[in-house]
Amino acid sequence: MAMFPKRSGWAGLFVASLIIVQLSAPARAGFTFVGTAQNLGASDSIDWGALGAAFTLVPNPTTALTTNMTTKYTVSQTAGTMFERVDEGLATGWIGIFAPDAHLLWTNGNNGPITVRFDKPLFVGGAQVQATAFGAFVARITALDMAGNPLGGASFTAAGNNTSAEDNTAPFLGIRSDQQNIYGLRFSLDSAAQDTKDLAIGSVLLTVPEPSSLTLLAFGGLGLLGLGRFRLTRSLLWRRASHEDLHPDFVAGSARAGVEAADAETDP
Repeated sequence: MAMFPKRSGWAGLFVASLIIVQLSAPARAGFTFVGTAQNLGASDSIDWGALGAAFTLVPNPTTALTTNMTTKYTVSQTAGTMFERVDEGLATGWIGIFAPDAHLLWTNGNNGPITVRFDKPLFVGGAQVQATAFGAFVARITALDMAGNPLGGASFTAAGNNTSAEDNTAPFLGIRSDQQNIYGLRFSLDSAAQDTKDLAIGSVLLTVPEPSSLTLLAFGGLGLLGLGRFRLTRSLLWRRASHEDLHPDFVAGSARAGVEAADAETDP
């Protein structure tokens, strides 16, 4: 009796499954602090000026689209009080160390931290942060997961000093991840001359991957699954033929018909 391969289909499916598991298994992400807007490499932003002119009261929370409309975001703060839109400058509500005329979002008192959540995960995000009170302060940025919890190893600080010089020296705090897993950013103060929950942030910079890159892995996984299914069908047909006491011509014809059917199923 002719010998037929008995395990090639199972082996192919097993290998394909292992590859898919390895591709989809979440490895521990690595996070890097980015201290300048230029080094963040952002492709989109949240311009607080889109929420209204200076002195506009902004509901807490507020949901809107980013500048390039790639991402929906929701901004909120711990207390139930509304935010206030201010711009850097005496006539527009803010005397600090952002660049002149910068569009800012202020907690409108001791109501922070400020949290920005996204409807899709990011690789990078960040913003300038400043305490309302004059004097030295330490600002913090924390990246959040889908549930709004801090991601391990994704919290960084930077020191600043509010001198009211309007010289664009408000510290920039950014985070870069080696995975697409940042669903939110929280901006807060570790220390300040007065209230640590009274702060303002500048435009939030962020990067969302191109849609084509998000689907590449999915198509690869589907291809592996299809290959495994095809090999499994072929293997089962050969095993049946090799274990049944059938006429050789009938066995060969049945196996060929089965393989042709499997080939037809795998055609697009």
